[in-house]
Amino acid sequence: MEQVAVLDRPQAIPASHTHDVRGELAAPTATPSRKDTARRALLLWTGIDGSCRAPELAATGLFAPDFRCYGPTRTRMGLAADTEPLAGLDRGFSERSLSISRMVESGNRVISYVRFTGRHTGEYQGYRPSGRLMQADGYVVHLFNDEGLIAQEWSVFRWS
Repeated sequence: MEQVAVLDRPQAIPASHTHDVRGELAAPTATPSRKDTARRALLLWTGIDGSCRAPELAATGLFAPDFRCYGPTRTRMGLAADTEPLAGLDRGFSERSLSISRMVESGNRVISYVRFTGRHTGEYQGYRPSGRLMQADGYVVHLFNDEGLIAQEWSVFRWS
């Protein structure tokens, strides 16, 4: 399993740069691959509030101007149909980390199988803080436009 990073705050990263597994800035590439772009987008989500409308998104150069995200988040308490399933991650969890176990590229899509881990220290989607270390397993599908930017993101997570 590839450990992406343990995050506190996002950093603006030029589109021509990528991060290696340790989070170090790697040498610029002419055109980042779709997998590299998807990896950088996943890294970004755990450092911001998780909202599709987060102001930090525009500065990254990863997302199309008309970017949309979708997907229900499955919880033990039932199914919450939420158009922004990751909104509030920064307020709800401390000690956040994200690992990617597998990435598959097919056409203009990249599917990433991920595990999010964090300590539930703040309110998250109506649930009061428990102080427990929580994890969510799931997958994220990034759909790319012709310019190589992420146009849509679909995600499904199951919390445990």
